[in-house]
Amino acid sequence: MDAIADQAALKGGGRTIAVHGCGVDRIYPPENTHLAENMIKNGAIMSDCAPETPPDASNFPSRNRIISRLSMVTAVVEADQTSGALITAQFAADQGREVVAVPGNTLASQSKGTNKLIAGRAHPLLSARDLLDIFDLRRDTEQREVQKILPGNETVKKLLSILTNEPLPMDNICNLTGLPIEKVSVTLVMMELNALVSQVGGMNYAAVREEQVEYKVKA
Repeated sequence: MDAIADQAALKGGGRTIAVHGCGVDRIYPPENTHLAENMIKNGAIMSDCAPETPPDASNFPSRNRIISRLSMVTAVVEADQTSGALITAQFAADQGREVVAVPGNTLASQSKGTNKLIAGRAHPLLSARDLLDIFDLRRDTEQREVQKILPGNETVKKLLSILTNEPLPMDNICNLTGLPIEKVSVTLVMMELNALVSQVGGMNYAAVREEQVEYKVKA
């Protein structure tokens, strides 16, 4: 599951960080060697274990405290009552981080952990928009600086060149820009976080302000 999340982040043009339960010079499992090489180029691999430390089950629970500390929000999608994800969630709660969980069938073992979190302090995660509401990055000074830089990104420029105040469906945006849907969706999320676009019902997007239309014409 960790590898799938890393692969999805990289495929979408994002960055990802892995925290190893072994030395940073050890790749575990070995079949993830190619993935690790890509992560080093587009993120980082870190560990609080000494170099050459072999992977050991006792190392993994403690490394979860680093994962939760690095994360603004810990989202638990599935977890039984003995899942390591619950350890990460507890670390996050102790560190004052947000914890969200996907609710599930009360009879399903993989949902017992998430339902338990929701019964405690975790927010129920019902859609991606719930995460955006929790982040609320537009209030952050650092994000406002990102907003100034973001239009210089080539993908953003291409999206701004076709978006107007009239909402466009995601499929139309992909067709007009010739970009793959995974790159478009990730970029639109960042643009929405930085108040460049707004999602108007479903997967329809529009430019936020009239002056952005002027920028697009000049670009």
